[in-house]
Amino acid sequence: MWEINTYDQLMSVACSLVYGAGLCVLYDILRAARKYTKPSFLSLFITDVLYFAVCAFAVFLLLLVRTNGEIRGYVLFAVALGFLLFRISLSNLTLAVFSFVFKMLSKLTLKLSKAVAKLCTFILKLLNFSGRGIKAFFRSFKKVLKKPQKVLYNKEKSEKAGENANGGKE
Repeated sequence: MWEINTYDQLMSVACSLVYGAGLCVLYDILRAARKYTKPSFLSLFITDVLYFAVCAFAVFLLLLVRTNGEIRGYVLFAVALGFLLFRISLSNLTLAVFSFVFKMLSKLTLKLSKAVAKLCTFILKLLNFSGRGIKAFFRSFKKVLKKPQKVLYNKEKSEKAGENANGGKE
C-alpha cells in the first residue's frame, strides 16, 4: 500500500524553497554579469535560454531525488515561491555583492591586459633588436669567412711546398 509521509513532503517543500532561492542567486549572477559586459540581443537571448535550461534541469533533478520523479504541484509551487521570496528580500544585496565582484574582475582584467600588452611590445622590441644584432653578426661573420686568411695547416703546407720547390730538404 502507498503511504504518504508528511516528513518527506515537508522536506521536499523546504528543499524546493532553497532550490528556488539558489536559482534566484544564479539569476542575480547573470544580471550582474550583464551589467558589466553590455551584451548584444543575441547573447541575451542565448543566456536566457541557457538559464532556463539549467533551471529546468535543476528542478528535474530535485523532482527525481525528492519525489522519485513524480511531478508534484506543491514542489513546483515551492520552487517558484522560494525564487520570488529571495527576489523580493535579498536579491538586491546579492546583486550588489556580485556587481562589486564583477567590477573588480573587470578592473583586474583591464590591468592584466595592459600588462600583457606592455610585455608583448617589450618582447617584440627585444626580438626586433636581437634580430638586427643577429643579422649584423652573421654579416660580419660572412665577411670574415670571405677574407682569405692563412690557417695554420695551410701555412705549414705552403712552407713545405716552398722548400721542395726551392730545392729544400726532404
